[in-house]
Amino acid sequence: MNESCNIRPLPRTAAEWFAARHGPREADLEPRFADWLREDPKNADEYALCELTWALAGDAASSLIVDAPVTYGVSGGGVYDARTGGLLGLVEGFTTARLTAQGSSAGWYVDVPVPGQTLVTPLSEVRQFLADIERADLLPR
Repeated sequence: MNESCNIRPLPRTAAEWFAARHGPREADLEPRFADWLREDPKNADEYALCELTWALAGDAASSLIVDAPVTYGVSGGGVYDARTGGLLGLVEGFTTARLTAQGSSAGWYVDVPVPGQTLVTPLSEVRQFLADIERADLLPR
């Protein structure tokens, strides 16, 4: 029998562990994280610095920007991790640039999407919102 095995390498740095713990969850992630913390006293300090940086970033950390082309009508669509297939968040919108017609006395313009400026609401915020309105049952566990 030829079974394929999808084993992801363990995170090695505090930043990699932070990303792993704030992304799609693996069942055995927390015990492996605890082992990593015990390996070296510096690991806990470095991880705490990641958490502090995230907390101090405030609003800047609450939205993601991805380099993905989108157009009108895709708001609310999923944004997925290409490596794992895990849901990262939902398309919130995109930034636009206003193009105006030269010499147009009527103020004619068109707003066009800016490539690489797709705004994404992280899955953690979606989960929190659904919990706040008592509809957490809408997401798989």
